[in-house]
Amino acid sequence: MPISDPLHTQSLSPLPNILAHYEAFGAIITRETSPAQIKAAADLGFDLITGSTSSPEESIESAQVSGIHFGLGIPSSIFSSGKESIQTFVNSFPNNTLLSSEWTIPSSVSPETIHDLMDSF
Repeated sequence: MPISDPLHTQSLSPLPNILAHYEAFGAIITRETSPAQIKAAADLGFDLITGSTSSPEESIESAQVSGIHFGLGIPSSIFSSGKESIQTFVNSFPNNTLLSSEWTIPSSVSPETIHDLMDSF
């Protein structure tokens, strides 16, 4: 549901109250996210948001500025570039950025590349 949709705020508005009242940890796990959604999640009091994004650098910056942890999915273009590109991408994360399990793996990627990625954690 896009943030601009009025039902977005109506459906999420009780959750921040519950999180604040119980001092609970709140996480949003989504298939795709954006810098605006990351900021909105932080503004609502969530502690973590995960998902793939078309703008990794902007999303990471949005998370840092907003004070929220961010689980970033590996973009399919990075997978297509090979093992070294994947490691460079993963190693470029700031400390409060996590790796999300939301990946779109192109069919051309070798099983060895995926295996090497999983072994690196």
